[in-house]
Amino acid sequence: MGNLAPERRFLRHCGLLGAGLCLALGLAPAQADDEPAQPALAVLQHGRGGALVNTAIPPKAGLSPSPNAGKPQEKWRVLPGGAIQPGTQPPERTVALYQGSGVERILLCSIRIRYYRNADGTWSAHFQLIEEPLFIRAGDRWIPFATPGGAPNLIVLTSASLPNAEGFYPWLEFGLSSGPVAIDGWIVE
Repeated sequence: MGNLAPERRFLRHCGLLGAGLCLALGLAPAQADDEPAQPALAVLQHGRGGALVNTAIPPKAGLSPSPNAGKPQEKWRVLPGGAIQPGTQPPERTVALYQGSGVERILLCSIRIRYYRNADGTWSAHFQLIEEPLFIRAGDRWIPFATPGGAPNLIVLTSASLPNAEGFYPWLEFGLSSGPVAIDGWIVE
């Protein structure tokens, strides 16, 4: 076992039961030394008061509230969370970004994340924005569902980078055509 802390040895020997017991006793279960921490899938970045604010999107599947909920921004950036060590290509993931919460939650867009190998052999996330605007039938025409002030509420991609041959960008920058937008949470798939 080497130099593992007693709590880590306990976790390794007892598995889930040990983890539950450690949590009940107030001990923080830590990862074993041979299990490297996974970097964030992506980092959401925006400006606030002249400073850049970074929010990591962890690789944990499921719904997560944003610490920036209710704080609309003109533009949001999606940046890579960190390089992944050499080995097999990590699986493709999708992050759905939402505005609002609970039953008021509205899908803004989804971001598909695919990993590409860097020159040093590590894997880096690249992003593809997937906009899924809602449309309704009005007579014999389809019109956007969200049309505040008569203008469709569409996402505008303002990234200065170009996509690769498969349509994935090394980073994204986007906003809404109708004004600032808050990202109140996300679902990682």
